[in-house]
Amino acid sequence: MFGFRFGKRKRNLNKSQETHKEEKIKINRRMNDRYIVDLGNIVNISKTGCRIKKQNPEELKKEFIEVQIGKEKLKSIVVEDKASYYSVKFLKPFQDSKLIKSKVKRLKEFKLDKEKEKIDFDKLEAQSSEFKAIINLLSEINNPNTDTEKLTGYIVQIPKVKKTILEVANSAESGTAERINSLTTAIARIGFEKLKEVIRTTIMKDLSFENKDFSEFEHFEAYNLLKSTFLTEILRYVTFKDSKNEARLLFTSETTPLAIFTKLNNSFAKYYTSVKRMYSPYSRYLERKNFGTDFLELSKEFIVEYSGLFKYLYDGYILAHLNLFPFLTFPKRMKISISRRKLDFSYVTYLTLIAVLAIIGRDKKKTHILINRLKRLGMDTNKVMEFLNTVIENTNDALYNMGLRRSVRALPFSVQTMKLSKIFPKDNIYFDYIVNAIASSKGRIAFRHEDRMFSGYILDFVLNVEDFDFNTKSFCIVPCENLLEDELNIEDFSGFDIIVFKDFDLLSKKLFKDFKEIWQKFEGTIICTYSTYSFMDWDRPDLYNLVKGSIVDLPSFLYNTKSYEFIQKRIKEDLKDLLGSLSFNEELVFKEETIENIIYSYIETVFI
Repeated sequence: MFGFRFGKRKRNLNKSQETHKEEKIKINRRMNDRYIVDLGNIVNISKTGCRIKKQNPEELKKEFIEVQIGKEKLKSIVVEDKASYYSVKFLKPFQDSKLIKSKVKRLKEFKLDKEKEKIDFDKLEAQSSEFKAIINLLSEINNPNTDTEKLTGYIVQIPKVKKTILEVANSAESGTAERINSLTTAIARIGFEKLKEVIRTTIMKDLSFENKDFSEFEHFEAYNLLKSTFLTEILRYVTFKDSKNEARLLFTSETTPLAIFTKLNNSFAKYYTSVKRMYSPYSRYLERKNFGTDFLELSKEFIVEYSGLFKYLYDGYILAHLNLFPFLTFPKRMKISISRRKLDFSYVTYLTLIAVLAIIGRDKKKTHILINRLKRLGMDTNKVMEFLNTVIENTNDALYNMGLRRSVRALPFSVQTMKLSKIFPKDNIYFDYIVNAIASSKGRIAFRHEDRMFSGYILDFVLNVEDFDFNTKSFCIVPCENLLEDELNIEDFSGFDIIVFKDFDLLSKKLFKDFKEIWQKFEGTIICTYSTYSFMDWDRPDLYNLVKGSIVDLPSFLYNTKSYEFIQKRIKEDLKDLLGSLSFNEELVFKEETIENIIYSYIETVFI
């Protein structure tokens, strides 16, 4: 996607080279995945062994011992002997996966009671018709083959634009005393270039920025203009082309679906007060709690499926939110199609959203992330700051030209550092293991987790800290559960240094061959996440054997309460920062519950 290529295909390796490389990158030495179970004295179990609470030390002196698991007795040898437990290796593999699945310990999961609200877009016809007319008009004025008849057809659907054009045509500068009432005559009088200027100014100032639905949204005008000016500047550095102005038009329409929520519940007009709240993943959970759907799903339904706009681009916008917050989850029913153009656009959008949060939202962490990501485009630190200052100056100039105050402040240089040693709890061997495993991974990592949102938080840390140099590389995240495709093309990812396959255990079986090719031939880094509870070693041995040597077990909440307390604290801090004066019940106590359950439990105590 950038002016210089990276993430290219690997050259084909011969068999001996492949074997050598596979041995070199192996970071997981376990024979099989272990499962924490409720099976009497058995603490955890895998196909080839188990850990048992110690009760009769004398029994361990035997050369072989028998372990009773369900109805089966397994001849075993002791391979580890500790004060409170011992571990054994089975002489033949344990095969009763049904027993393990029935006895495995799980975190308590959240079930959303709120059904998806049925929204009749036809009842919003006035809003949706004007919305489509605005997008079509903005698109048409950039069409070199347009004509007055086409433009007039869209203009008459937007009364404010029509009124402004007539006012300009009848102004003193037009040099005529004769009153013009015909739109066609007015267009002929002011000329095509002036017409385009009037249309853009009217829409940008009076329609797109008409924040009657977001009366308390801070810096609403600056937020909208910044997206456009940042996009103009960033397109100089990337190979993604916005020749039809689709990206710019999509950004212009971004808040339209949120306005639907404010009509369904006017309290949300008071909630959407900042870019932080608009883009926060926690806002998506708040929306689901109230409407049974969220901004991203509603956006796709209204803008793409109902209005018929941005069909070949919009999924890239959705993916950008996942890049921004890797722990965000999508509704299972929302399906996403990927392509080279959508993936490239997702990264351009991701950079734009970070810029908005850094510059308008004054988010220091996002400022640090943005500076590092821009370095991948060939800029040094000074060039990055010069680039961002240009964006800010151009935004303020645009505000001034529209009669608005120059309100965007310069961005201070970020001296903040982001290291895992400052984020992860100290003296926690589980987190030390993660750091060491990633450092020695040689480009292939498969995170195994009990909680997919927790794995998303780990991804967020890993991709943005300075420990592994991932923070200055380009990446994309593929939500495997939501994929619509019957194929994955390795060339679609050639513009990236890092591919993240999120929940790859949910990948369609039809895609295994394509995934295998990407895993073996992609030149950059590949990170996958998968759930313990998918029992991949039993149910998807093809996938499991492919990534087996690269598995990194994330800390278990069932084993380690410190890890659990750490992430709960992070969520509390995030929610306090987001909600401000809106309170939530911080005294809730959680034990062995998923992160999603914790978030929803907190959000259920928020009243807006």
